[in-house]
Amino acid sequence: MKKEILTRIIFTFCFGLMLNAASAQIIDNAIDDIGDIAFVAYTTNQLNGMAGFAFVLLDNCPANTSIGFTDDEWTGSSFAPVNEGELIWTSPNQTIAKGTVIKIAGPITAGPNSNVTWTNSNCTAHIGSISASGQFTTTSGDQLFAMTGNRTTPGTFLAFVGTSITASGLVMDGTQLGTGSAPNIVLNTKAVLTTQGNKYTGSTLCSGTVIACNTMVNTTASWGAIGALVSVSAFYAAIPDNFTGSVLPVELTSFIATTEGPKNNLIWATASETNNKGFDIERSYDGTNFSTIGTVKAQGKAGTYTFIDAQPFNGINYYRLKQMDFDGKETLSKVVSVTTKGKGTSKIKIFPTNTEGVVLITNYELGITTVAVFNQLGQLVLTNNGVNRLDLSAMPSGLYLVQVQAGGETVTEKVFKR
Repeated sequence: MKKEILTRIIFTFCFGLMLNAASAQIIDNAIDDIGDIAFVAYTTNQLNGMAGFAFVLLDNCPANTSIGFTDDEWTGSSFAPVNEGELIWTSPNQTIAKGTVIKIAGPITAGPNSNVTWTNSNCTAHIGSISASGQFTTTSGDQLFAMTGNRTTPGTFLAFVGTSITASGLVMDGTQLGTGSAPNIVLNTKAVLTTQGNKYTGSTLCSGTVIACNTMVNTTASWGAIGALVSVSAFYAAIPDNFTGSVLPVELTSFIATTEGPKNNLIWATASETNNKGFDIERSYDGTNFSTIGTVKAQGKAGTYTFIDAQPFNGINYYRLKQMDFDGKETLSKVVSVTTKGKGTSKIKIFPTNTEGVVLITNYELGITTVAVFNQLGQLVLTNNGVNRLDLSAMPSGLYLVQVQAGGETVTEKVFKR
């Protein structure tokens, strides 16, 4: 995609953060400077039921980048020794484009005025992975720091969410203090506190400078109540997927998926094509595990692209694009989904869907041409031609996708092997 000249941008509102007494953001394709991320949402589970937070990347995020989050108190030189808790987010093994919003969903509780500690089993990230330790909670009256390193060995403060600093600590109400704060610095304040949680409600178009974009996100008036949420999907849907604009040159101006009979059509458009080698098209049946189903070469200039998935899964199909530069860098797009309509009632039946090994395929008058079995990572693990009895007894226990092609029809069924 479009190359950027590395420029050093001095943050006029950065006042001696942690290890950076006079710090600056560098557009260097790394998440390592103050302001490289900005919080755009948080919720508590005290009243709205759903704990979580989200942040936007303001620089490209390399593969396997880790960011630490803690709700502990900062003493001015270290985090207070009360061991409240910590989360570590790690990006996937691919570059994530700046402008992408990362959404972290935590625990859910139905009762008011109760907090649930985040654990590895009750929190997820819609991109990358999240791990929890200690007594981490998102609580009204709390604070949330983002940093390189971790709470024991912190590096650079990246961002912070909270309002005024008092004797009892920082009040968490959805207003980010610029790009972090020393213990006596307050940049934005908000009079009305809430235990529901807030989200950024302003424009997602970033033009001008990175400073202006960060300031725009940190404007108190641009935040509002996120409302009651009782599911991870509702939390994800309440927050935008990405920011765009000249500061965050997400080259894709659009990416949509539509269905037409048994086929799915993917259409996307680019704003510029400098250094673009092409796109891998990736598909998933669950929105998490993706595999490549095709590649489209770059046009060398801004334009529109199309790709036809002639053999999609029955039901919901998730798609994303992996854009590849000639220098080897890769960037993932947002995920889009579409439900395949198919050809009406299928004559192909795959059963049982819970088995110790044997799966039967009935095809009536259709002639089976191919049977393919995929694991949960979307990897092809078994193929057979012209059979109506499939033996999975040698496979490890777990969920598989069995895809059958017969008479020009393709049917996919999830099968759990005990």
